[in-house]
Amino acid sequence: MRALVAAMACLAIACAEHPEWDEVQPGEWLPGGATTNVVMTGRNSFLLPAATLGPADEQDFYSGNAFFNQSWVQAPASTEARDGLGPLFNARSCSGCHFRDGRAAPPDDGTGPLVGLLMRVSVPGEAGPVPHPVYGGQIQDQALPDVPVEATVSITWEERSGTFDDGTPYTLRAPRYTVSDTAHGPLGDDTLLSPRTAPSMQGLGLLEAIQEADLVAASDPDDLDGDGISGRIQRHGELVGRFGWKGDATSIPDQVAKAFAGDMGLTSSLSELDDCTEAQDDCLDAAPGGEPEVSDAIFDLVVLYS
Repeated sequence: MRALVAAMACLAIACAEHPEWDEVQPGEWLPGGATTNVVMTGRNSFLLPAATLGPADEQDFYSGNAFFNQSWVQAPASTEARDGLGPLFNARSCSGCHFRDGRAAPPDDGTGPLVGLLMRVSVPGEAGPVPHPVYGGQIQDQALPDVPVEATVSITWEERSGTFDDGTPYTLRAPRYTVSDTAHGPLGDDTLLSPRTAPSMQGLGLLEAIQEADLVAASDPDDLDGDGISGRIQRHGELVGRFGWKGDATSIPDQVAKAFAGDMGLTSSLSELDDCTEAQDDCLDAAPGGEPEVSDAIFDLVVLYS
């Protein structure tokens, strides 16, 4: 109780010194407009459905949440609706990377498996980077029994010191990523590495609703407004990439299908192949093939939840 009183006193002093902290700025309290659900705050606040959902859709939302948190298992299993994991994977469940629907925590010690952080791999192509011919689009550092993991991804940090404009010193850690113990030969000197941390999940439906013209207007690739911020539209044919760190997916179903296939090795009607390549015989032999592991009904529930 004493600690709580002390903390509240400190907060009161801070707000007194900075009265603007006590004011809710425009857009802060309801960042999603009418969809914002403010019943619960803190670490669980991202778990809530949009406030505008009706009873039927809200029931589907919580059903999708169950599959989002489900740990998938190897097929065949007695739980046919929850098997099909692998052969290669980075996590056993969606929430394994997106814990409580927030972004993934950084690795504690930098040693794999790095659940929540995956390593994209690619090589230069005529129109831009393409998946690695042997290791596919990402390194899977977990696998089913009798299937070798593709590689080990590890992180070390280098401390860098500097000084702010007011003379205050600071120290930052710069990560260095290493891919070792490759199961199917070296990556090659031309391999491009791109680490990706699992982002938070809230508000994705709102992002999908933004008009393409508004995205183009906000991109400002040459920073013409001089604010130091610029972006470029990632296009996939005629469609605009909206999801993933670099706009790799054009819609929520597209993003969910790619995450199922790449991160957990689960195929669906939208993504019938996992990340096994023709160069990985052990992986191909262990892949069950046939019908997609994730049914359309389950897939739709996870999409609604996302």
